[in-house]
Amino acid sequence: MACAALRKAVFVAGLLFLVGCLPDDMPAYINDGKTIVAKANGALWTYDVATGKATSHRLRDAGGVRSARMIGDQIWTQWGPDGNGIVRSFDPLKGEFLEHKEAWVYEAIPASYEGQKCVVRPPDARGRTRYSFYTFPELKELETGVNVKEVVAAGGFRWVAITVAADRAGSLELGQVEVFSQEGKHVVTVQHDEAQKMKFTGGRGDFRTTQGGRVNYARLNDDEKVLLLAFGNRGHFTFGVFDTTDGKFLWGGRTECPLRGNPVVKRAEAWSLEGANGEEIALIRHTAGDKPAEGKRETVLKYAGMYGEYNSSPDGSMFVIARDGQPPRLLFIPIREGVTANDVKVVELTNQESTPR
Repeated sequence: MACAALRKAVFVAGLLFLVGCLPDDMPAYINDGKTIVAKANGALWTYDVATGKATSHRLRDAGGVRSARMIGDQIWTQWGPDGNGIVRSFDPLKGEFLEHKEAWVYEAIPASYEGQKCVVRPPDARGRTRYSFYTFPELKELETGVNVKEVVAAGGFRWVAITVAADRAGSLELGQVEVFSQEGKHVVTVQHDEAQKMKFTGGRGDFRTTQGGRVNYARLNDDEKVLLLAFGNRGHFTFGVFDTTDGKFLWGGRTECPLRGNPVVKRAEAWSLEGANGEEIALIRHTAGDKPAEGKRETVLKYAGMYGEYNSSPDGSMFVIARDGQPPRLLFIPIREGVTANDVKVVELTNQESTPR
C-alpha cells in the first residue's frame, strides 16, 4: 500500500452534502451466485436460484427491516422505524441473525489494507474526527499511521481516497483520487487535471465545482481496469469513467434520477436502471458522446414498476430489483440491446417459510 500517498488524501472539513441512501449491493448475490438476499414487505428474503425456493426471515419483536447492506460475505440489517433501530448481522445460509454490539459497522466502508480485509469507521457526530481501519470481521483496530480524511467504497473491498482542492477563486473542486484494489494495493492516482474533465452537478444545472455536492459513489469493474466516479444530489448524478492503467479520463455522462444501485461499467459503455415517470423502470445504456464529458443516453427498455435498489448479477448479464407487493417479487432485467418486456423474468416470493428469530 502506498501509505505516503494516503497521507496526502485530505478532505476539506464541512463539505459533507449527503445525498440520501447510496447503493448497498442489495439485492445481494452470495454463495457463488447460488443465493440471492433481498428485502421486501418488511422482511429479509433468501432465494435459491436453482430451486426457486424463497424464505422470509424476521427479527423477533423488531418490526420490519428498515435497510440491509452487504459487507464482504456478511449481510447487515437495521430493524425498527428510525436511526436508533436494532442492528444485526445475518447469516443467509443458516437463516440466523447474530448478536453484535458494534452497531457502527453498519455505516462502515469496506476497504482492504495491505492484504487484510478491513472496514473503515468514518467520523461521526459523537466526536470521532478521523477515519479508522478495523480488521473484518474481527473488528480489531489497526494502527496504520494513515490519515485518510475522505473514503468512498468502490465495490467489494476496493476503495478510493478523495482530495478536494481550491481553485484561484477559492471555489472547491475535485483534486485527485487515489484508487485501491480488492487487496488494498494502490492502483493509480487520478490527478486533478484529469478529474476536472468530468462534469459536476449540484442538481440545478451543471457547474465545475463540488460546492453543493460531492463525489459520493465509486465503482471499479471486476478486472480493476476501469473506474466510475459519480457526483450528485437528490436530483440526478453525473459521472466520469477513468482508465486505471494511467488515470486518464475516458468519457462521462449523467443519470436523470438518483443513483439507487450499482451500474455495470465497461470501458466504452455503462448500464444502469432509472425511474421514469414515477411508475416505470428504465434500462439505460450510456456511451461516449461527441463531447467527452457529455455522454449519450439510450433508453433500451421501459418496464412497468417502481424504481428502487438494484444490483447486477455476478457475470454482469442482468439487473435484479426487489419489489414490495402481494406477493413480493424479484425482477430480473437482461442487460443487452433489444431487450423487451417479455425478456424480463418475474419471480414471486410465495414459497416462504416465516422464521422469526
